[in-house]
Amino acid sequence: MKSQNNKFNFFVPVNDIEKSVDTSGNETYRVKGLISDSSWDSDGESLDYNGFDFSEFQYINWDHKKEPKYIIGEPERWKTLPGKGVFMEGVIFPESEVGRQAIDLMKVLKASKRGNKLGWSVEGHVLERDLLNPKKVKKAKITAVALCPMPKNG
Repeated sequence: MKSQNNKFNFFVPVNDIEKSVDTSGNETYRVKGLISDSSWDSDGESLDYNGFDFSEFQYINWDHKKEPKYIIGEPERWKTLPGKGVFMEGVIFPESEVGRQAIDLMKVLKASKRGNKLGWSVEGHVLERDLLNPKKVKKAKITAVALCPMPKNG
């Protein structure tokens, strides 16, 4: 997790991708996995996923980039799994060139002998930190999730 001006991102490995077809017969890729848990990252910070506000959670981007071509998908549903974290299901836009490249990379990495994989990194704004330990985020507004290769919390 990286903290700058009370913004953050937090990495969790991607669990699964699934090729499917939408109602119009177009190829699409569904992604899913745990997008956050309460473990401590390499910066010594932790997020309490029970304090997440998802009211502005709209996009999946590539590697925290904000330019339009890096908006590669959207979350469709998410839920808190007590004791585990937040699980999300979403879709990568088939029209997105960067999204297709990310899916291709995920497929290649499935065969990685070192176990390399892409991961989820939630993004948002801190709403409240623990008064006794400011490295613990108690409440946060989640704005996006990034599909990315470089974990802070691998």
